[in-house]
Amino acid sequence: REFDFEKEIDFEKYENEFNWNYKNVLSTKLPIKSTVSKIKEMQNEGIDFLDLTNKEIGIAEINPSFMEEEEKISASKKGTLMHLFLQKLDLKKVYSKEDLENLKQELIARNIISEEEANSINLFKIQNFLNSKLVANLKQASIIEKEKAFCIKIKAKEVFKEAEEETLLVQGIIDLYAIFEDGKILLLDYKTDYVEPGNEDALIKKYKNQLKIYKQALEEALDKEVEDVYIYSLYLNKEIRID
Repeated sequence: REFDFEKEIDFEKYENEFNWNYKNVLSTKLPIKSTVSKIKEMQNEGIDFLDLTNKEIGIAEINPSFMEEEEKISASKKGTLMHLFLQKLDLKKVYSKEDLENLKQELIARNIISEEEANSINLFKIQNFLNSKLVANLKQASIIEKEKAFCIKIKAKEVFKEAEEETLLVQGIIDLYAIFEDGKILLLDYKTDYVEPGNEDALIKKYKNQLKIYKQALEEALDKEVEDVYIYSLYLNKEIRID
């Protein structure tokens, strides 16, 4: 009703205004703060940051408890339980099969895990890890730290090629790092993903950027270079070095 239809209308001008695009649209889509796991998820799924209709960016899926299946334990939950059990281990000790079973029963008695959850913890794979060359090496470490939270500010373009000058605050948890007497630092991340034997490269490709952020956070915190970075695949019972 504001138009005066007797005047000449510059439709091209109006079209340009309606079709105007904000040049820094990526800045409005990149999360200010994220987690390492969310970044990995976005990278692996090929999120298009310039798609303004995308509602998945930076949004966690939260299901109310009544929607969760009580009888089934998901693969993700099993992975979390394996991580929890590994966190409780003293890697300087030698564990028998009975020792591991006793630890599992102790976690049940202390109401840390349920009996159903305990049954999903694969003690055979835990024992294989404890018998690995990697753990034999870790026993020589002066300091072993587990489940260490961090928060680091990085350039967004380090993880998202579309970014320019944006920065990203990233938080995460390092499974384990060890410091040896000679000052060398080893970073280790446990993975429970299904991997076909001989296809370790798929695991490296999936998690290499994640480990890169862990390494950067640890180097900034300790002011030292991290020389050795490993994934330990609990599915393959194998350590995988990340170069």
